[in-house]
Amino acid sequence: MEGSGLSFEEVAEPYPERIRDSGHDYTFGWVIRRKGDHCTFLDKSRCMIYEERPWICRTYPFMLDDAGLSLHPCEGAGTMGETEGALDIAFDLCRRREYEQDQEDKIRTVLSSHAIPAERPVVIDSEGIKEYHG
Repeated sequence: MEGSGLSFEEVAEPYPERIRDSGHDYTFGWVIRRKGDHCTFLDKSRCMIYEERPWICRTYPFMLDDAGLSLHPCEGAGTMGETEGALDIAFDLCRRREYEQDQEDKIRTVLSSHAIPAERPVVIDSEGIKEYHG
């Protein structure tokens, strides 16, 4: 939001994979809004918020999870020099993983103290349960 001057609603949309069961319709968290099949901040092949891009973009195609380091398929993965930016990416991956773990803990707290509403789509994030009208 800081890099674009846009509001939260203009920048984010609910995570696309939804859970639908027993009259409930929900997802966990938010993703950057997309235009068609690409990020809203992608202009041709350039990122319009490159300096302010979120961790997910700064660390792509890498991910740290309980299984360790993962590398997602990416055409550009072999084009960087061996150490170019590696230390920055490593620090960002560690900070991203710590942040994601904190968010997961907060979502568990939300789920333990709130019932998921039935018959309307919601997003469950670290701040609570939010109805989605989009």
